[in-house]
Amino acid sequence: MGNRWAVVCVGLAVVLSLASPGVASARDLYLNHYVWQLIDDEWVRLGYGCSLLPNRVDSGRAADEAEAAEEAQRGRRPDEIDVAADWQLIEQTADDTPGVQIYSESVLVEERVYKRGFLRSRRVDRFIVNVDTGAAYEFEYWGDDECVTPE
Repeated sequence: MGNRWAVVCVGLAVVLSLASPGVASARDLYLNHYVWQLIDDEWVRLGYGCSLLPNRVDSGRAADEAEAAEEAQRGRRPDEIDVAADWQLIEQTADDTPGVQIYSESVLVEERVYKRGFLRSRRVDRFIVNVDTGAAYEFEYWGDDECVTPE
C-alpha cells in the first residue's frame, strides 16, 4: 500500500505542476512601454515599444538567438539607449531582472526593476519623471505575452 500511495502522490504532483500557472513555461514575455509628455495641460503620447525578454526555460544559446532575432526584426539592439531632447532611456532586458533607467543631463532620475511575476500579471507600472528642462513625462511599463501596439 505504501508504494502505491507514493506513486499516486508523485503522479499527482507532476499533474499539478504541469497545470500550475506559476510554473515557468516556454511562453514569450515582452516588456512593453508607452511614453507620454505633458504639453499644455494634456498628456500626448510620444511613442511606444517592446522588448522580448530571454526565456528562462530555454538554455542560454537558444534564448540568446531568439532574442537577437526578435530585436533585429524591431530594428534595435537590446539595451539600446532611446534619446529624447531632454532625457535618455536605457532598458535592461538581458538578465533575469529586466528594468529601465531614465537619465536627464546624464543624471539618473528614475530606475525601475521588474520581477517576472509582476510582468506576467500584466499590471501597469505608471510613473512621472520631471527633467531638468521642466518638462514632465509619464512612462507606462507592463508585461505581456505579445508585443502590444497602440490602437
